[in-house]
Amino acid sequence: MRRIATLTLSLAALAGLACELADEPIVDAQAELSETGLDADAELPASDPIASPDLPAAEATPEPLEIDVDDNQGCVDCHPDAAATWRGSLHQRAWVEPAFATSYSREPLAFCRTCHAPRADPAAEPPAELAALGVDCVSCHVRDGVVHTGPGEGAASELGHSLVREENFGETACAGCHQFEFPRKAHRVPGTLMQKTMLEHEDSEWAELSCADCHFPANDDGLGRNHGLAISRNVDLLRNSLIAEVSWVDADRVVFALEPNGVGHRFPTGDLFRRLELRVELLDEGGEVIGTERRYLARQFEAVQDGHGRIGEARDDRLSGPAQIGVALAGGRDAAELRWSVRYQRVDSRDHARPERSKLAGEVELASGTLAGPG
Repeated sequence: MRRIATLTLSLAALAGLACELADEPIVDAQAELSETGLDADAELPASDPIASPDLPAAEATPEPLEIDVDDNQGCVDCHPDAAATWRGSLHQRAWVEPAFATSYSREPLAFCRTCHAPRADPAAEPPAELAALGVDCVSCHVRDGVVHTGPGEGAASELGHSLVREENFGETACAGCHQFEFPRKAHRVPGTLMQKTMLEHEDSEWAELSCADCHFPANDDGLGRNHGLAISRNVDLLRNSLIAEVSWVDADRVVFALEPNGVGHRFPTGDLFRRLELRVELLDEGGEVIGTERRYLARQFEAVQDGHGRIGEARDDRLSGPAQIGVALAGGRDAAELRWSVRYQRVDSRDHARPERSKLAGEVELASGTLAGPG
């Protein structure tokens, strides 16, 4: 039976998702890194998109849509409620969103324009009117002059245009820009995905739901869906998406018990510049910080010894379910109090030697707390 839920948008209904954490292995971050020799925050530069096995592959550089820019206004006029939520969304602002604009100014690649200005020709900078549209109605819903959408009520004769309803429209419409390989110039091992949200979703407990069930929830009146896509900028939603506790293992180590709450893919997902920071601060009896340890949950890459100087994915420790992650503490025995936090971070540029000094595009503290010292 198909579960009807909105995952992170209906968190109150997910109380039954709690899993027993005690049987999860404890991972000591520092020990792991010293054993593998990995850089926990290696540079993640950006080949053609591929889809998950049961989804059609997206074109690497799709032909610009043969539809006049004004045609999107036709969608807006007939679907004002959806258009109202689309305006100002991350889709509509895909080209002008500050974090993207800053990143693009450093690497102005056609590879980026394909998804951030899909109505334009990726061989050139998008004209102002198409840049302002970003990812519009036509970008996702029109293929070869035919409107495609998900299952629901309403025949084409009632809508005034051709219409194809697809059971898996949510997946096929999202896959091209949310799952793809690195560009060839990045010297990655062939098949290495730059984003892999669709595969992550297929491996999650929520695989039977579509992307739209969570990211485009049905309106309260049951007519149409909300196109606001506020999730990654919704502070309350992000905080409700993670259950976190911290406890002492011994005087030299603590463990973070983390559990995503109603998340249908890895947490965080999407571009390579999103990570979770696990931060521990040791305080003396006067409340002064005497030591700080940090651990980053992200995708990690390393050079492959294949004679071609290519880079492959070494480890992906983003959350896909309940996990216990140990963090070693230098000077833990001297702490009168421990202060901890879990932070969702969007990185603008990295400091490879000192990842904690990376420049951030944004940060949200998801959870925090204190513990008495080990003594």
